[in-house]
Formats: sequence, C-alpha cells, structure tokens
Amino acid sequence: MIHCYSGYENKVRHNLEQRIETMGMKDMIFDVVIPTQEEIEVKEGKRRTVERHIFPGYVLVNLALTEEFVVCGSQYPGVTGFVGMGNFANTLAA
Repeated sequence: MIHCYSGYENKVRHNLEQRIETMGMKDMIFDVVIPTQEEIEVKEGKRRTVERHIFPGYVLVNLALTEEFVVCGSQYPGVTGFVGMGNFANTLAA
C-alpha cells in the first residue's frame, strides 16, 4: 500500500502508471488499484450516484518489491510513505 495525501490517489496512480511505461517496469508492477464503491447520495432532494474511495489516502499496488521502486516511489508528489513492509521501505527511503 502506498500512503498519500487524501485526494491525491488518482494523481499518484497516474504518475505510477506513467513511470511503469517510461521505465519498462511492467514485469515488476502488476496492478495499481484505488478501491471505490458507488453510493447513492440525496442532496437538495435529488438522488445521484457518487463513487467514494473505500480507503481514502491509499493506493494498492501489486508488485515485486525492489529497492529501485521504494526509492523512486517515495519521490512522487503526494506520496507520504508505504504501508505493510515493516522497516524495509523506511530504511531505503531515508
């Protein structure tokens, strides 16, 4: 999981997907997902369907973890860190 500022999820995903293309990392990064769900919202008497993030501030990434990704991934605008990797990412990004 990549932790980012709330509201920057799509921007981080877009930047990551661009990096995958330009650096040829398709064999290391398999999937980038922002989990969402549709909700019905009633506002001013009108019903509309809204897509909301299930985990605001997080982007899920299925990848083969390497030092290269951790170092370059922490330099994206809006990214604050990584979740679920223990001290591995923290020692590399420091």
